[in-house]
Amino acid sequence: PETLCPRCHNFCNEDYRNGKYVCERCGLVVKTQLIDTRSEWRTFSDSHDEGNDPNRVGGPQNPWISDSTLSTTMARTDAAGHAAQGFQQMSKFQGGTTSASDRNIMNAIREIDAMGAKMGLSDATKNIAKQCYKEMESKSTMRGRNIKAMVVATVFAACRQAHVSRTFKEVCSMSGVPRKDVTHAYKHVIRTLGLSSQTAGPEQYLPRFCSALRLPESVRQSVQEVAQKICELGLLGGRLPTAICAASLYIVVHLHGGPTIRSAKDIADTAGIAESTLHATYKEIYAQREQLLPRGFTAEKLAQLPVG
Repeated sequence: PETLCPRCHNFCNEDYRNGKYVCERCGLVVKTQLIDTRSEWRTFSDSHDEGNDPNRVGGPQNPWISDSTLSTTMARTDAAGHAAQGFQQMSKFQGGTTSASDRNIMNAIREIDAMGAKMGLSDATKNIAKQCYKEMESKSTMRGRNIKAMVVATVFAACRQAHVSRTFKEVCSMSGVPRKDVTHAYKHVIRTLGLSSQTAGPEQYLPRFCSALRLPESVRQSVQEVAQKICELGLLGGRLPTAICAASLYIVVHLHGGPTIRSAKDIADTAGIAESTLHATYKEIYAQREQLLPRGFTAEKLAQLPVG
């Protein structure tokens, strides 16, 4: 029924913003605490670019498991944090109703998040790893596989897809999984998902290595130029990109001289290679040092290089 003003007997307007009935003629506030019974179409999605969301209840969707918005999680403790028999039984029952595939995916997601935090990966890179693992699970190719090795393999594959400079040795060492197991798992991921197995170039590692060695921007640009010339001339075919980066760094820091010089051990440790590998790589390109001279340096500067 319409609300009438007791003063002028005119109809009142519903002011939902302020929660009041106000007379449209004399402005008398007739009632307060107005309840808005209209539909409340607010957005509950994770993204603000999707417009209105007709879902009015429930938490955010979990894209990695099925029926994520219809689930209820039973805690194993009561409100005071003490273990309760009833809670534990309900939690155990709930775990039995969850599919094995969803349990595997959720365990893998926790491993990926922990490993991504340890490696300093972005959310976008971690999401790529989660999507890769979910696709592997949906294809039923995980039976009999080392789950931890598969998680590490998907993380490394995500780094490759996102062009994140993380070496295979670095990923394996942070995970604690044997390198042989990760190698088999990574080949399986590449083959099953049809991903590119192209290795990362030296240019992807150089910014991180220069930052770790605290080298100025001018040195980084010279190192990048030397590494590019090495690749164009095909001087180190078959060598790891990290070895090419280390050899380029070793050349440039000696060309600059002064406070920019870093020892071979420091450079090798930063690149994740053996010091003997750095010396062997440097020895291969020492004969072509004149062709590798970056811009702004004269041939006289070559005398500052250690003899290969």
